[in-house]
Amino acid sequence: MKLSLFPSSLIRRAYRHGIRKAGKNEDGVSSVEFALTAPFLLLLYFGGVELSLLMLADRQITNTSATMGDLTSRLLTFTDTDRDNVFAASSALLTSVDPSLAELRVSSLVNNGGTVTVQWSVANGVGTPLSPGSTVASLPAGIVPDGGTVIMSETEVDYVSSLGFFIMGTRNISERFFLRPRRTNEIQRIP
Repeated sequence: MKLSLFPSSLIRRAYRHGIRKAGKNEDGVSSVEFALTAPFLLLLYFGGVELSLLMLADRQITNTSATMGDLTSRLLTFTDTDRDNVFAASSALLTSVDPSLAELRVSSLVNNGGTVTVQWSVANGVGTPLSPGSTVASLPAGIVPDGGTVIMSETEVDYVSSLGFFIMGTRNISERFFLRPRRTNEIQRIP
């Protein structure tokens, strides 16, 4: 006769009951599911935030370039005071990027017999103006009417993400706008 502290039928019953109970136990299932999906959800969230910041910077660059061209095209003459005011107003629009790193340029293009050349050009401290008489690369065909002028405003920024999870390094964001002078055929540059 075998002597034990627990009768074998009791052990078998407890063992079967424990197995059945363990199979029905759902404690911690949601914690495991969360642990498996949380990294993916965090990557998705931070990726969305970073992409949104890049899109915001791109929209601000576009808005800045359009504003520079619009303000300039309303003038009869373009003086140094006008230049400072246009660049100050345009820099104020850049809230998601450092305005001191933005290259801002306003140029007047003239079409003389089918050849489009730079009449005058000004830039902020970071950018470089175009040389008078030079041609502009990759100019859309027919943008400057024959014998007419167009104001070209350009904004360029090297964007660096503040988060740096997905968008690493720098991305060059640039925009170019063309507007015809509103009050005169040609805006004269007066230093």
